[in-house]
Amino acid sequence: MDTDKFLSEIWGALKLFLDPKTQILADERNLAVLLAADAENFDRFMALKEFRDILHALGLKANIYSLQCAQLGAINALKSAKISKSKLLAALEILQTENIISAAHFSRLAAFLRSLSADLTAGNEQEGSNFKKSDVFHQKIDALNDICERILSLNPHAHVANAAAKARQKARELEFNVAVTGVINAGKSTLLNALLGKKILGASNVPETVNLTVLKYSPEPFAKVNFWSEAELKELGIAQDQDNEIAQIYGGLGVKFESKTAKNLNVKFNADGDEAEAKFQSPDAEQICSDQPASKTVKTGEIKLYTSADSKYAKFVKSVELYENLELLKDNVRIIDTPGIDDAVAAREELVRRFMRECDLMVHLMNVSQSATQKDLDFIVSSLQNSHAVKLAVLLTHADVLKEGELNEVAAYAKKSVEERTRELGIGAEFFAVSAKSYFEGGQNSGVEEFKQYLYETLFGPSSQKSCLGIEAYKKELGRVCAQFAADTQSDILKLTGSNLSLSQKLAELNEQKAALASHLEDVRDAAKEELERLDTAKTAASYELGLRSLAQTLKQRIADDVSYSAAKKQKIDPQRLARIAQTTIKDGVVVLMRQNRNEIVQQITACTQNIALKFGEFEGKTAAAKVFSINDYLQSRGINLECIEVADAVAGAANSGAQGVSEAAKLAAEEFLGAQRIKNFVFELSEFEKSEFKQRIEAALKDKEKALAISEEALKNELAKLAQTSGRDSRELERLNSQSEALNAINLELQSV
Repeated sequence: MDTDKFLSEIWGALKLFLDPKTQILADERNLAVLLAADAENFDRFMALKEFRDILHALGLKANIYSLQCAQLGAINALKSAKISKSKLLAALEILQTENIISAAHFSRLAAFLRSLSADLTAGNEQEGSNFKKSDVFHQKIDALNDICERILSLNPHAHVANAAAKARQKARELEFNVAVTGVINAGKSTLLNALLGKKILGASNVPETVNLTVLKYSPEPFAKVNFWSEAELKELGIAQDQDNEIAQIYGGLGVKFESKTAKNLNVKFNADGDEAEAKFQSPDAEQICSDQPASKTVKTGEIKLYTSADSKYAKFVKSVELYENLELLKDNVRIIDTPGIDDAVAAREELVRRFMRECDLMVHLMNVSQSATQKDLDFIVSSLQNSHAVKLAVLLTHADVLKEGELNEVAAYAKKSVEERTRELGIGAEFFAVSAKSYFEGGQNSGVEEFKQYLYETLFGPSSQKSCLGIEAYKKELGRVCAQFAADTQSDILKLTGSNLSLSQKLAELNEQKAALASHLEDVRDAAKEELERLDTAKTAASYELGLRSLAQTLKQRIADDVSYSAAKKQKIDPQRLARIAQTTIKDGVVVLMRQNRNEIVQQITACTQNIALKFGEFEGKTAAAKVFSINDYLQSRGINLECIEVADAVAGAANSGAQGVSEAAKLAAEEFLGAQRIKNFVFELSEFEKSEFKQRIEAALKDKEKALAISEEALKNELAKLAQTSGRDSRELERLNSQSEALNAINLELQSV
């Protein structure tokens, strides 16, 4: 059906004459709302302010002529491949689900849109885009989305439709994380503004904020300010006598900084007393700023009230999330703008390192005037060792301040320095000289466009490991959906035709399914084994042993300080006090070290889990580690007692031997206690424990698959028992099913070629 005929059908006598060359580019969700309008619902839609706002945002008037122009423009944009058909169909499906349009109207719209073919010639790109959208990832995702839509258009049974929709949703939610690092004043904010094409991040010689900022996509801009939890504030040394300042963050005064119920919070922190309007959000409904940090959603322009250098709330801010409708962020790209790596706050630096562990690409900025410093090199190596990043890009910023010869000399030095330090990590580095200043002034050789292209190629090109895994997982899921749909179709055909297919033949097919499942399960086990073999706990164990040695030294210093203090005050040495100091230092210190190293081991296991989920999508969410883990319970199960009575006795016995004597006795006793195999072997034993737990979770998931096949086998036997009694009932239904079977075969062949 051509476009003019389609518009005539939905508008009837109200159809107007329009310029056939009209094109409209906008977010697919907004265009879907406009396309949903027709002669029957026009008055109802136009009465809605939100509908009129969409037209106004496109520079159109709120009347029937402008609406039809927008519809024609959207259709032409789709035919020119300047907007996504799959996203448009998905948005229309949401409108149907929410009963904004009828199922019949959705079917008519979907059938027309699916019939459209692209008129776009090779090489044509979306206007205003900074990227080449003809990359392998998006081509394949669009192809798989179209296949998914075709499967759904055949009206499969609910379990097949749900599986297809879940596979599509999972592909949509695949995130790509880019971490931007560098020393303070390396030019991170300015460069990000150039990449994003919009000046949304502050930049000056004196940083306005040292908070970690995460940029994400949203059709409507807003921001979320995340605050430190109560425990974190204590660690940062921020006193609780500043409760009024904390309360003001949420719009109230005089609220004590302590745990309360969410109900009390909504009442006290809302200036108008309207619980429905409360701004406070917390992952834990029963606590305020306790284990979990609080957050507050604000307008983008209000961020400075919380993060600027002169804001009294700045010290409470942990991180900021900026949501913007920007091209670079549309494909689930998250950009993490880190504070300067020379940040003096240890807790904030650890927060940065946690984000680094999740990044796919690390972009490190160096000012050409002070590039490749020891701090830069150490941070790059440390971050790459503790992250999943497979690529590193080094950007020399402010390139415009140097002449070409000087710039080449600096670039050569930086490249040599970085490659010497990263060679053993096996991660390649790309180097770019960029000038955001030149870019904003319209310069031709700013280096920004070149880096944009590299960024897009790295995330979505054919060599991107994550995008390839995501595509392969999506493809496998759709393959399983097609197989199940085909099996359902054949089962329905058998019911109608009363097939005389022998039991032995059906059982042979079932045995083939069993063999295929056995092979599949073996692949999963092999993949899990490979993931575990790649785990490297040697560095974790070395770090743990170093911490134990440091703990003995810490105890020595604490005992010496306490004895010296008593001597200075001419107080009698209290052996029992020294014994308690020894026990507390050892016990608390060991538990902290164990918890830190357990977290490191769990993070490595989590990476294994994520890789398994990407390769075998059906196991997602079934192999996650248990969230509740008690170090004390684990130690008790291993018969490990941290009361260290022998250390306490040694310290108490040497209490009167002077500061040096008692502290040395404490150190020797602590070293002997901490050197015991039951404590030294903690990292090794815990890693083996976590590996065992991981294997058990994998095996449990595999058992579920085998159980599902057993259920199918039982159902098959029941169906076979009825076959002899089944006869043909509906020839038209049989014809539809045969046609559906042929369509599925064609879809499956197309799927294999993606």
